[in-house]
Amino acid sequence: MTKIRQPLTPYRALCRIEEVLGWDGIATVIEKNVWHCRKMSDPDTGREISLRDAARLDAAYQRAGGIGAPLREAFDALLTSLSDQEVDPADLLTASSRAAKEAGEAVSAALDAARREGCPVARRVAVKEAEEGIASLLSLISALNAGETA
Repeated sequence: MTKIRQPLTPYRALCRIEEVLGWDGIATVIEKNVWHCRKMSDPDTGREISLRDAARLDAAYQRAGGIGAPLREAFDALLTSLSDQEVDPADLLTASSRAAKEAGEAVSAALDAARREGCPVARRVAVKEAEEGIASLLSLISALNAGETA
């Protein structure tokens, strides 16, 4: 039976990277054995990936054609979830609205970059918009998490 790994965790991120690089590829990039790499993807083992290895794996994942940076995304989500502040319902509405706006702009810019194939300016704009979309969605996650502890 396959073990469930929560989204935006290093465990799930390693599984996403494994889909592109394979366990052998991960082991080669971070100079560890396959067994160790598999254990780092299991939330029940208590093993954690180092920041240096995470950066190396995200870079290798991208070079191999993977989209995004799974481990960076997981660490970003972890940082935003560590906030212990309570959220006002109006702030949750604002965060939701901003996330929808920024995500829409990111998709629009990506479509424009695809339409304008090979245009470096359009790609830079799309990357900027996607980064803003990710940031707004992480803020939304933080607001939602704060609401659970309130």
